[in-house]
Amino acid sequence: SNGVDASTAPVAAIASQPTTEAGRPAAAPPRTAPLGPGTPRWSTQVSNAAVTAVHPMKGSVLVVDEDGTAARVAAGGGRVRWRALVGTGSVTVGGGLVVHGLDDLGAVDAADGDDRWSRGDGPTASLHLFDGTVVGAAETDDGAEVLAVAVADGAEVWHVSGPAPQSDARITLATGRDLIYGRQHDVLFAVEPSGALGTEQGRRQVATPRWQVDVPGLWPALTATDTGVAVATRSGEVCHHGGGGGIVDWCADVPGADREQPRLSVTGDAVVAATSRAVVALGLDDGTALWSSAPGSPANLVAVGDAAVAIADGAGGVLVLDAATGDQVLALTDVGVVTAIASRAGWIAVGTADGRVLRFDLETA
Repeated sequence: SNGVDASTAPVAAIASQPTTEAGRPAAAPPRTAPLGPGTPRWSTQVSNAAVTAVHPMKGSVLVVDEDGTAARVAAGGGRVRWRALVGTGSVTVGGGLVVHGLDDLGAVDAADGDDRWSRGDGPTASLHLFDGTVVGAAETDDGAEVLAVAVADGAEVWHVSGPAPQSDARITLATGRDLIYGRQHDVLFAVEPSGALGTEQGRRQVATPRWQVDVPGLWPALTATDTGVAVATRSGEVCHHGGGGGIVDWCADVPGADREQPRLSVTGDAVVAATSRAVVALGLDDGTALWSSAPGSPANLVAVGDAAVAIADGAGGVLVLDAATGDQVLALTDVGVVTAIASRAGWIAVGTADGRVLRFDLETA
């Protein structure tokens, strides 16, 4: 078993346990007592290493540290349910599994952390879920390719070579509703898995990408929308390409995007682009700036949900904004060195450099 029982009470829970004085138990604080703005609902010491990622799961969050250990933490009370070694590669969550890739592709059970399957020749980078499969980038003797394996058991489902088949340039991916979008070198492309056909080698292959377009100065990161894919270029622009043929729908300038790769996320109404100079929400229809914020975050850490956008301010705090308007919802201070954030409906989870994870409720503001 890869799982380790670690049902330790969170820091906040330990601090609130009843104590005895003169032989009588002290009254425990009421569970329904309201929290003041910026007070964590719970704080848990998950690891002794810096938290590198926080992935929301049903009723819990998956926390990964820089040593490659994952821990499932209950969203309600902050208890660590299990720990498992998943490596420091890409991680994605779904189908009741935590799928991870570094030298090998493998999966652990999200319920208990036990190993479920592994394979030595699977995709190990840029992992995403798509229609019952795990899609990722793989490096082969013939160059980089996009490979899909079944979530349930890791069996190969289909593959397609990248736009530059003989190149060892890495591929990065984003999964949309019907298409998978990828980037290799300065080429943006889309894959339609429904076109996979059997080969003489017994594999299923998508012959070629559905479309590909040259995008000079293309940064590796991209994010899918309902109608296409958003990318950023070293010219300082964020652009949206339609899924039908990769044609540019709109482009917008984003401060700092010419010097650093922006983090791109999507809400129901906007593409959110974040650099250390600014966080900008760009309307999905035409790229109009809906709002912007300049919190001065050198870490460029942002977590985006449909309701709220959480931004590390680079000084031990987190600013939470309304995703639609950019209005401040909550300002957190003295959190510590923030290294990871996740946004959920009504709350956020923050990971720190000293291995803690804290939950903050947004409705307390």
